[in-house]
This record gives sequence, structure tokens and C-alpha cells, in this order.
Amino acid sequence: MDHQVPVDAISTLNLGNLDKYSMLVLPETTCMSDVEVEQVRQFVKHGGNLLASRSTSLADEDGNRRHNFALEDVFGADYLGETENNETYVKVPPEMCRQANIPDDMEVEVDPRQS
Repeated sequence: MDHQVPVDAISTLNLGNLDKYSMLVLPETTCMSDVEVEQVRQFVKHGGNLLASRSTSLADEDGNRRHNFALEDVFGADYLGETENNETYVKVPPEMCRQANIPDDMEVEVDPRQS
């Protein structure tokens, strides 16, 4: 808001229009359907930038826990469990910020529960 970066809320109603965005932010979006996962996967495959936190895609749309992130192939990471740390730091590379048309000096505050 300080940098006046425009944002939109995405739902299943407009999920098919992700191609008009340069970056998608999934803040602890734990429950995701297979259709939503595939839409996000295609968004990234076609050059979109993704910022996801904590438990994103760890459960299906009914809340049933998956053994791993449904987006593990996109994240390049497997779910191993929660850390005991109370702080989490995120640094988005400046080139990703430029591609997404957001300021590269923007500070990102992360909820301490997202460790």
C-alpha cells in the first residue's frame, strides 16, 4: 500500500485469468483443489512469478492433509515439517521484483506464525 502497487483478489471465479498478472501471492493458502494447483502450475510455467508461504497447497479443498505440497514441483521443495523459529525472513531477488513491476526495496513483513 505504501508503494501503491495495485492488487486483485483471485478466486475460483477468475482463476482462469491469471495470465494478465505478473505475480501471484498465496499467503498460507493451505487448502487448494487440484484444479487450482494446476492453474498456478501453468501460471508459473508460462513465466508468472509466485510467492507462497508456509502451508500453501498442503491440503485439498476439503481440508484433507496431503503428504507433501501439491506445488512441490513448482516450489522445488518438499514439506518436512514446522520449524521452532519464531521469525521468518523473505528476500525477493531484485530481478524478480523488476519482472513483477514492484519496487525492489520494499520490505516484506511476515507473520511470526509463518515460520
